[in-house]
Parts: sequence; structure tokens; C-alpha cells
Amino acid sequence: MILITLKTSLSLLLVMAVQSFFVQHSQEGCAGRPQKDCIEKILGEPVECPAQVKEGMCFRKNSSWVVIQLESSGRIESIFISDSCSMQDVRALVDSLVPKSCRGEILPKPTTPKPGTLIFGNTGCERRYSEEYECLTMDYSEKVCQDCVPSSVNVVWNRPEDVTR
Repeated sequence: MILITLKTSLSLLLVMAVQSFFVQHSQEGCAGRPQKDCIEKILGEPVECPAQVKEGMCFRKNSSWVVIQLESSGRIESIFISDSCSMQDVRALVDSLVPKSCRGEILPKPTTPKPGTLIFGNTGCERRYSEEYECLTMDYSEKVCQDCVPSSVNVVWNRPEDVTR
């Protein structure tokens, strides 16, 4: 028969409670994915997509195009936003559609990327960078060699099995 001291059992109980909290918090934190009807409240009714968009639902907001991809369950899988002239407009739109409180914690940049990871950087007139959060990844692109700065962001939610903590 194994006897566990009161101090050890309390410590184990505390560790289990903390782990349970973080797993539950992580799952709840990533449940804040916007729904199609919320997107429509912000952007209005869908519009006809440009010819180069093969699938998805398109919206227009001022000079920005927004394309959403839906999972088979109807939840939003990704949001692509592009603007012909302004990263500032792209950022404002992504902040209204995907508030920072729904993204989860921002993850530290790895010192060595995972195999198969695209490395973003500056190539000629294009500047690319990525922000990785607990619940999603945002890949930005700007073409900075023009008077106007065509810009885009692709927001892709992690699958629940990708969320680790």
C-alpha cells in the first residue's frame, strides 16, 4: 500500500487544477472565431467575387476586398483581406473582424522555423511578415515600391488539435 503525504497530495491536486484551467482556457480562448452573420453585420451582404477568386464568399468595404472560406460546419476557416492602397485600412478591418481578444496569446517567434514553414521577409518591393497567435496565424504582405501600397493579410484559424498548451 502506498501512502501519499497530505502535502504531496495537495501539490498534485494543485498541479492538476492548474493544467485543467489552462487547457480549458486555451479551448475557450480559441472558440471566439467570428461567424458569417457577424461578418455580414460589419461588411454588409456578400458581393460577386472577382474572377481570380475560385472559392469563398466575397465582401467589399471601401477599397478593400474580403474573402472568407467556410468549413463544412459553417464556421469560418480563413479570412483574406486585400486593399489596393493601404495597410492601415487592412489592419483596421482585420481588427474589427478579428478582435485581439479572439486571437489568443501571441506566440514567441521560434529561433529555428519548423520544417516546411515558409520564411517571410523582404524581397525586392514586397515586404512579408507573420504574426502567430495561440488560435490563428496572420500572414501580411505589402508592395512598398509604389506611391500606393497594395497590402493584404490572410488570417487562418488553427484546427483544435493544433492548439497546444
